[in-house]
Amino acid sequence: MYRMTAVLIGAATTIALVQPFGAVALEPSEVAALAKEFTVRIEGEQKGSGVIPERDGNTYTVLTNWHVVDEEGQYQVVTIDDRKHDVTYSKIRYYPGIDLAVLQFSSSQRYRTVKLGNSEETREGKTIYVIGWGDFQRDIRERPFYFWPGYVLSRLQKPVEGYGMVHDQPTVPTTYRGPVLDVRGRLVGINGAAFTEPNTGREMGLAIPMEIVLAGRNMLKHPPGIFLAKDVDVKPPEDVDINPRNAVSYYNRGVDYSRQGEYERAIADYNQAIRISPNYAHAYNNRGVIYNNQGEYERAIADYNQAIRINPNYSHAYNNRGLAYNNQGEYERAIADYNQAIRINPNYALAYNNRGVAYNNQGEYERAIASYDRAIQINRNWGSISITNAYNNRGVAYNNQGEYERAIADYNQAIRINPNYALAYNNRGLIYKELGDKRRAISDFQKAADLHRQQHGTDYIWYKRALERIRKLQGR
Repeated sequence: MYRMTAVLIGAATTIALVQPFGAVALEPSEVAALAKEFTVRIEGEQKGSGVIPERDGNTYTVLTNWHVVDEEGQYQVVTIDDRKHDVTYSKIRYYPGIDLAVLQFSSSQRYRTVKLGNSEETREGKTIYVIGWGDFQRDIRERPFYFWPGYVLSRLQKPVEGYGMVHDQPTVPTTYRGPVLDVRGRLVGINGAAFTEPNTGREMGLAIPMEIVLAGRNMLKHPPGIFLAKDVDVKPPEDVDINPRNAVSYYNRGVDYSRQGEYERAIADYNQAIRISPNYAHAYNNRGVIYNNQGEYERAIADYNQAIRINPNYSHAYNNRGLAYNNQGEYERAIADYNQAIRINPNYALAYNNRGVAYNNQGEYERAIASYDRAIQINRNWGSISITNAYNNRGVAYNNQGEYERAIADYNQAIRINPNYALAYNNRGLIYKELGDKRRAISDFQKAADLHRQQHGTDYIWYKRALERIRKLQGR
C-alpha cells in the first residue's frame, strides 16, 4: 500500500544561491559539460537526479523532487566522479505542498555548484535544457547522462505542487527528475513530471520554476515519521497550532493522525483541507487510503477518482485505486489501474508487485511471476519493504504451481532481507508441511507465531492460526 506523506514541524534549511551578472549564452556542448559536473544521481529506495546549488565547507546541498525520496530508507548521492555519498534520511527537508526536497551529503572533494538564473524571465519560447541521469535499460549497463534541448511552452498561473513551467521535453522516465537550465547554464527550474495533452495526444514535460523554489525555502519541513533533534519541541497532533486558512496545516496533521491510527480525526482534517483547497489531490488520496483500510471501498474509490481527476498523472492514486478494486475482487479493473500507474512511472515497483497479486488471484501465475520479477529487478539490493513482499509473493505463485524449491528459495530470500517477516515463515512452513517435514514446519510456524504475537498481540488471527497448525502437527 502507498505510504502516506507527512511532515513534522522543525527547523528550516535555507538555500543560498548566487546569481551571476552579465553572463553570455554558451554553446549547448558547453552547457552539457557544466551540467554533468553539478547534476548528481540519487540511488536508494527510489531513483532520480538532483542538482548541487550550494556548498558550505564539506557539506553539499542537493535539490531534487520530493517523490524521489518520499519513501523512507537508504539513499546515496552519486557525484560525477562515481563516488557514493550517504544521505541521512532524518536530515532531508520537504517543501509542503510542492514536489521538492533538499538533501545533504558530506565530502572533502570539491564539486561544481550550479548558478541561479532568472526563472521569471524564462517565458514561452525561451530555450532551455532538461538534464538528468536515466535508468538502467536492457542493453545499457550504466545510468546514462541525458541532455535534452527544448523550449518553454507555457507558464501556468495556478501551479499544482509547484509545477508552473510546461516544456516540450517529456524525456525518459528517470530524467523527469533533474535540473532545467537556461542558455547560460544557470538553474531556472527542477523538472519532475510529464503529461499527455488530451486534445492532441502530445507529451509534454513539467518543471517547478526557481522563483517557487526560492519562495518556499524558509518553509522546509522534516520527512515522514522522523524524530527531530532533542532540542526541538515536537508537539502531539492535537497540540499543533493550526492556521484555519491553511489547507496544508490540516493535511499535515491529518497525516500524523493517520500514522497514529486516529482515523476519524485524520478524516476530519483531510475534510477541512479539502474545504479550503478543493483541488488538493493528496488529501483525497490519503482519505481514500483510510477508507480502504476501513473496508469502505466505494468511498475510497470515489476519493481516488477525484485525485485522478485533479491530477491525471497521479500514479499513486491509480495504484491505490487498484488496491481497492482488488479488495472488491474486481481484478481486471485493478490490473488496468496498475498498468496505468506503470505507464506513468515505469519504475513503480509497488505497482508491479500489486499487479502480480491480482494476476495470482486470477490464477495467472506466469504473469504474476513476471510482475514480481520486475518489482525485484527495480528494487534489488536495497532491502525495501516492497522487494521483501515481492519475494514472498513470488514464492506464493511458485507454490501455486507446485514449484516448491523455487518457492522456498524466495521465502528464504524474504527472510534474509527481513528476519522479522512473519508471513514468509508461515508460508515456508506450509510447504514443509505439504512435503511431510514436520520438524521444519513446526519450527517455521512457531517463529511466525512468536513474531505475530510480538507485532500484533495474542488476539491476532494469524497468531492463532499458527498455533493451531502447530497443535495439529503435534497431534494435540
